[in-house]
Amino acid sequence: MKLEDVPLVQLLGIFRNSDQNLELPFQQKTESFFQTQHAGSQFTLAETASIDYLQKTFPELKEKIIPVFRSSETKFKQLSKNNIIAFASINDSIKSKFKEQILKKSRANITIDIKLVDSDEVETFTGKFNWFIQLT
Repeated sequence: MKLEDVPLVQLLGIFRNSDQNLELPFQQKTESFFQTQHAGSQFTLAETASIDYLQKTFPELKEKIIPVFRSSETKFKQLSKNNIIAFASINDSIKSKFKEQILKKSRANITIDIKLVDSDEVETFTGKFNWFIQLT
């Protein structure tokens, strides 16, 4: 299933912007009690961006793995009344270690760093999303 076809992603209106990053629009259905972007909506964007990044970084594994979300460390930093854009990354040593483990043991863990930034370039959230990956 493509990420854009996930029902919750559709419900929240998360879309791929012109820079190919996932973006959460600011709209009534994603508002919190304070009329700002809801923390749960931001978390969903971040989690979705982490699996999107995994698929883009290791395209050769896309149809061959079962990813299971294990844990996260998150920090909400600022409130926002704007669209929020997700940025994901992992360093090269983690990429290499993951590839080595998945090929050797048919399973591995990987942690993806996520940063959410609103359309005014204010960082609203940072997180680490840990996935357990198993070859099918």
